[in-house]
Amino acid sequence: MNDVVKPKTVRACVAAVSQAFRISPERLRGDDRAFAAAHPRQVVYWLARNQGYSAARIGRYMNRDHSSVFFGIRAAERRYDEDDEFGDKMQAAFDILEYGVI
Repeated sequence: MNDVVKPKTVRACVAAVSQAFRISPERLRGDDRAFAAAHPRQVVYWLARNQGYSAARIGRYMNRDHSSVFFGIRAAERRYDEDDEFGDKMQAAFDILEYGVI
């Protein structure tokens, strides 16, 4: 039997973050630069990158360039270590994506 697990889609990453952070998928993919949208958007980048997607592909789906994606991934990792509340929401998004639960 083949135990290969298909990666979740970038769209699924957006949905998981949307649920965990209580923000609409449209706002995550939109132009809003407020912290309330930008920080969760960085979690989308991190989740999608951990699913194996390139920064360019993530950027195309999220309407951003690849350098913004790389910056966002690093920022999300840093914030995870420094901010417990953000880290809890980031973990919740991961759990939603991977297991369908918080």
